Amino acid sequence: MDGVAHLDSLKKDAARMSGFTDVLDVRLFGVESKFYAFPGQTEPLTWNLDITPTVDYESDDDTFVLNVEFRVQIVSSDDPGEHEDDEHEKASLQFTYAALFSVAMPEGQAAPTEAEVEAFGRLYGVQLVYPYAREFVQSITSRMGFPPLTISQLRTRQLLPSEDDSAADEVPTKPAKRSSAKRR
Repeated sequence: MDGVAHLDSLKKDAARMSGFTDVLDVRLFGVESKFYAFPGQTEPLTWNLDITPTVDYESDDDTFVLNVEFRVQIVSSDDPGEHEDDEHEKASLQFTYAALFSVAMPEGQAAPTEAEVEAFGRLYGVQLVYPYAREFVQSITSRMGFPPLTISQLRTRQLLPSEDDSAADEVPTKPAKRSSAKRR
């Protein structure tokens, strides 16, 4: 399934519950930061971001938890294609935000399916958590002595699984990692 068709499928699965879901809490659950080397004064910095959302949901419960793991790699390179090379890595961040959601489906409607909750978490839940992650990255990189890193806005394609990650017509139970590379 191509990206547009997959996105349409996710939107359809998430739509039934989107009007009946509220966020109750958002918390930072874990942080790991590593500083490997000081960048030179004129070295351009590049970053890579991986996002992995997962949902904890039981069909007989009226709440679910969305865990979103973020991994940021900060590298120094004149060539953005070199960001995979560990020798240019200056720092890395790995952190998880969790959001607690309530679901109050109208009387007579079935509880959301796992596919609906996964789709809602992937599309709408991550969009809710992402600003917290952006602020955290900007704050922590500044505290690490780097120029404050402002990661770009969330692109929906970052949340779609690649063709290798899932069967053509399924919403994956283990969401795929997405990456974005940007120059500073």
